[in-house]
Amino acid sequence: MIIVGGVIRNNENKYLLIKEKKEKYYGMYNLPAGHLEENELLLDGAKREIKEETGYDVDIKGLIQIGNTEKFTSFIFYCEITSDQELYNSDEIMSVEWLNYEDIKNISNNLRSPELLLDAIKRIEDNKVYPLDIIK
Repeated sequence: MIIVGGVIRNNENKYLLIKEKKEKYYGMYNLPAGHLEENELLLDGAKREIKEETGYDVDIKGLIQIGNTEKFTSFIFYCEITSDQELYNSDEIMSVEWLNYEDIKNISNNLRSPELLLDAIKRIEDNKVYPLDIIK
């Protein structure tokens, strides 16, 4: 299974996280991300998932991370918001919240995939964003 999503940082150095509503991960924080659909391109899938889960349109600026677990491979991108927030999928998402990096580290026990999520944000903090040409 392939997961696509993004890290979004605002001008106040806060990151956009979603709070899960699905029973298995109820109340846990995560990056906006989801399954790549059949025949869908990575960037298109990431934009779609971010829009569904946050209500924002984004422009993808670079690749942050390719992760791998027993269950999935993930492609996480650095994104910038390009629209005002619209409705998000409230059937799956409890809330959309802006948190700073220190606060996110302090709630690591309430993160869906703490190692991958914290690593992705740390890469932004360290300016380790790879050009999109790396996957094109």
